[in-house]
Amino acid sequence: MGGQNVHEGERWASALAGGGLLAAGLTRPFSLRGLLLLAGGGALLYRGMTGYCHLYGTLGVNTREAYRPETAVPHGRGQKVETVVTVNRPAAELYRFWRRLETYLRSWINSSR
Repeated sequence: MGGQNVHEGERWASALAGGGLLAAGLTRPFSLRGLLLLAGGGALLYRGMTGYCHLYGTLGVNTREAYRPETAVPHGRGQKVETVVTVNRPAAELYRFWRRLETYLRSWINSSR
């Protein structure tokens, strides 16, 4: 196990959901459904209390890192590209063009050659 990899908001949501599932599972502890609720609730409660998610660890995901408001990619994990493209066409014409899937696919295939 390698430290926390779950964002604070996710931790709270996991702990609350885990507690709810545990409570639901305790109402029927000797049924398959009750055991599944207890197992899922325990896993979510563990995730919320420790801040570590085994699935995130396996996939190399870390949502604990700070997010800047203008991006959905954790700081230091991506590249910001800013560019301006001016298309000298009316909005309605562009909308019609991009709404046709075959036009979009054809232009995408031609641009990748």
